[in-house]
Amino acid sequence: MHKFCLILFTALCVRSISIGQQLNNLLITEKSFAGITNNTGIAELERLFGKQHVKDDIDYGPEGADTIQVTKVYPGNAREIVVFWTKNGYHKRIASLETYQVGSPYVTASGLKIGTKLGKLLQVNGHALSFSGPGWDYGGYISSFHNGKLAHSNISYQLFNGDGLPDKLLGDVHLSTDMPLVKNNLNRLYIGRIILVLSRTD
Repeated sequence: MHKFCLILFTALCVRSISIGQQLNNLLITEKSFAGITNNTGIAELERLFGKQHVKDDIDYGPEGADTIQVTKVYPGNAREIVVFWTKNGYHKRIASLETYQVGSPYVTASGLKIGTKLGKLLQVNGHALSFSGPGWDYGGYISSFHNGKLAHSNISYQLFNGDGLPDKLLGDVHLSTDMPLVKNNLNRLYIGRIILVLSRTD
């Protein structure tokens, strides 16, 4: 009986560690994204995720004005992570990472992920949010957290619009969660992109 209990306890411990590792592999923190840090080079990416899941690609800036050499982990599916390298550290030093695919499993310590409604983001921040109207290339980015919990975070967010959002909230307009029309549509705006900035210099 004692031997059986010991085996069961060991199995539960192993399972608990495995679950913990899986959660860490999905976590976005102030300094890492699914275990990726600013010093993770291309070789380490291939070791972490498998060479077959790491591909170099070209990313197009807003309105297609610029082209940027990026690396994608799990390209083309819900687990995709886009890696932006520093200007002088291609394949060696990471500037930022982002996720935007529908169904993306990555999540912040506050429970924010792709698809999280603006109401939840507002609740986590604890203060008003200012942002540009969604629905265009430069739209939906949070411009101010107004000294809330997320004000000094390395993680930023772009809001997308859901069905039924009034036209007055779309396009090149400056918006705030203090505005009555925005308050009435908190559940029609959601996190569509999460960006973690790791290096702010070249």
